Amino acid sequence: MTRPRLPESRLPSTLAAMKKPRPKISRRQRRRLSGEGWAGEGAAAPEAGPLPCPLCHRPMIPGPSLDRHHPLPRSHGGQETVTMHKICHRAIHAMLNERELAEDFGGEFADFAKLRAHPPLAQFVAWVRKRPPEYYDRTRWSKARRFK
Repeated sequence: MTRPRLPESRLPSTLAAMKKPRPKISRRQRRRLSGEGWAGEGAAAPEAGPLPCPLCHRPMIPGPSLDRHHPLPRSHGGQETVTMHKICHRAIHAMLNERELAEDFGGEFADFAKLRAHPPLAQFVAWVRKRPPEYYDRTRWSKARRFK
Protein backbone atom coordinates (compact mmCIF):
# COMPACT_ATOMS: atom_id res chain seq x y z
CA MET A 1 0.00 0.00 0.00
CA THR A 2 1.50 3.33 -1.00
CA ARG A 3 1.04 6.61 0.81
CA PRO A 4 -0.68 9.40 -1.07
CA ARG A 5 1.69 12.22 -2.05
CA LEU A 6 1.11 15.73 -0.78
CA PRO A 7 0.76 18.50 -3.34
CA GLU A 8 3.90 20.65 -3.78
CA SER A 9 2.29 23.61 -2.00
CA ARG A 10 1.88 21.62 1.26
CA LEU A 11 5.45 20.25 1.44
CA PRO A 12 7.75 22.05 3.89
CA SER A 13 10.45 24.05 2.22
CA THR A 14 13.80 22.30 2.41
CA LEU A 15 15.40 25.34 4.05
CA ALA A 16 12.77 25.48 6.81
CA ALA A 17 13.07 21.73 7.38
CA MET A 18 16.86 21.94 7.70
CA LYS A 19 16.88 24.88 10.15
CA LYS A 20 17.62 23.99 13.73
CA PRO A 21 15.36 25.59 16.32
CA ARG A 22 17.19 28.27 18.30
CA PRO A 23 17.22 27.81 22.06
CA LYS A 24 14.93 30.22 23.83
CA ILE A 25 16.83 32.74 25.96
CA SER A 26 14.96 34.92 28.40
CA ARG A 27 15.42 38.70 28.37
CA ARG A 28 17.09 38.49 31.76
CA GLN A 29 19.58 35.87 30.53
CA ARG A 30 20.27 37.85 27.34
CA ARG A 31 20.90 41.01 29.40
CA ARG A 32 23.21 39.08 31.74
CA LEU A 33 25.21 37.64 28.83
CA SER A 34 25.56 41.01 27.11
CA GLY A 35 26.54 42.76 30.35
CA GLU A 36 23.82 45.44 30.13
CA GLY A 37 22.43 46.96 33.30
CA TRP A 38 24.77 45.31 35.77
CA ALA A 39 26.65 48.35 37.05
CA GLY A 40 23.30 49.86 38.03
CA GLU A 41 20.09 49.99 36.06
CA GLY A 42 20.20 52.81 33.53
CA ALA A 43 23.45 54.15 34.94
CA ALA A 44 26.23 55.12 32.59
CA ALA A 45 29.49 53.22 32.89
CA PRO A 46 32.03 55.06 35.00
CA GLU A 47 34.81 56.86 33.16
CA ALA A 48 37.55 55.75 35.57
CA GLY A 49 37.05 52.03 34.86
CA PRO A 50 35.05 49.14 36.28
CA LEU A 51 33.72 49.39 39.81
CA PRO A 52 35.30 47.15 42.46
CA CYS A 53 33.45 44.21 43.98
CA PRO A 54 32.23 45.10 47.49
CA LEU A 55 33.66 41.85 48.93
CA CYS A 56 36.99 41.16 47.18
CA HIS A 57 37.70 44.63 45.70
CA ARG A 58 38.62 43.16 42.29
CA PRO A 59 37.28 45.13 39.30
CA MET A 60 33.87 44.00 38.04
CA ILE A 61 33.85 43.48 34.28
CA PRO A 62 30.29 43.33 32.88
CA GLY A 63 29.24 39.89 31.73
CA PRO A 64 28.27 36.48 33.05
CA SER A 65 30.77 36.62 35.95
CA LEU A 66 28.58 39.18 37.80
CA ASP A 67 25.58 38.56 40.01
CA ARG A 68 23.21 40.56 42.20
CA HIS A 69 23.19 40.12 45.96
CA HIS A 70 20.56 41.23 48.47
CA PRO A 71 22.59 42.40 51.53
CA LEU A 72 19.44 42.01 53.60
CA PRO A 73 17.86 38.75 52.33
CA ARG A 74 14.49 39.03 50.58
CA SER A 75 13.01 36.62 53.13
CA HIS A 76 13.79 39.28 55.77
CA GLY A 77 12.30 42.17 53.77
CA GLY A 78 15.37 43.16 51.74
CA GLN A 79 14.80 44.88 48.39
CA GLU A 80 18.08 46.62 47.63
CA THR A 81 20.63 44.75 45.51
CA VAL A 82 24.37 45.09 45.13
CA THR A 83 26.27 43.91 42.05
CA MET A 84 29.22 41.66 42.80
CA HIS A 85 31.18 38.74 41.36
CA LYS A 86 29.16 35.55 41.10
CA ILE A 87 31.87 33.57 42.90
CA CYS A 88 31.86 36.07 45.81
CA HIS A 89 28.05 35.98 46.00
CA ARG A 90 28.00 32.20 46.09
CA ALA A 91 30.74 32.09 48.72
CA ILE A 92 28.69 34.35 51.01
CA HIS A 93 25.64 32.06 50.75
CA ALA A 94 27.77 28.90 51.06
CA MET A 95 29.18 30.03 54.41
CA LEU A 96 26.30 31.99 55.96
CA ASN A 97 22.59 31.27 56.13
CA GLU A 98 19.95 33.96 55.61
CA ARG A 99 19.31 34.48 59.31
CA GLU A 100 23.00 35.11 59.99
CA LEU A 101 23.19 37.48 57.03
CA ALA A 102 20.15 39.44 58.20
CA GLU A 103 21.07 39.66 61.88
CA ASP A 104 24.85 40.06 61.77
CA PHE A 105 25.72 41.57 58.38
CA GLY A 106 22.52 43.00 56.83
CA GLY A 107 20.44 45.84 58.10
CA GLU A 108 19.93 49.24 56.53
CA PHE A 109 23.53 49.43 55.31
CA ALA A 110 25.35 46.29 54.24
CA ASP A 111 28.57 45.89 56.19
CA PHE A 112 30.97 44.25 53.75
CA ALA A 113 33.95 45.07 56.04
CA LYS A 114 32.33 42.82 58.66
CA LEU A 115 31.80 40.12 56.03
CA ARG A 116 35.47 40.32 54.98
CA ALA A 117 36.48 39.89 58.64
CA HIS A 118 34.40 36.69 59.01
CA PRO A 119 37.14 33.96 59.22
CA PRO A 120 35.98 31.59 56.41
CA LEU A 121 35.16 34.52 54.12
CA ALA A 122 38.49 36.22 54.93
CA GLN A 123 40.26 33.06 53.80
CA PHE A 124 38.14 32.98 50.61
CA VAL A 125 38.84 36.69 49.87
CA ALA A 126 42.59 36.18 50.27
CA TRP A 127 42.39 33.28 47.80
CA VAL A 128 40.11 34.93 45.23
CA ARG A 129 42.08 38.20 45.09
CA LYS A 130 44.82 36.28 43.25
CA ARG A 131 42.39 35.36 40.46
CA PRO A 132 41.50 37.44 37.36
CA PRO A 133 38.29 39.57 37.53
CA GLU A 134 36.29 37.24 35.23
CA TYR A 135 37.26 34.09 37.16
CA TYR A 136 34.42 31.79 38.14
CA ASP A 137 34.51 28.34 39.66
CA ARG A 138 31.76 26.30 41.25
CA THR A 139 31.49 27.12 44.94
CA ARG A 140 31.35 24.14 47.22
CA TRP A 141 29.29 24.32 50.40
CA SER A 142 31.42 24.65 53.53
CA LYS A 143 31.59 21.58 55.77
CA ALA A 144 30.11 23.49 58.71
CA ARG A 145 27.11 24.54 56.60
CA ARG A 146 26.71 21.15 54.94
CA PHE A 147 26.41 19.20 58.18
CA LYS A 148 24.14 21.63 60.10
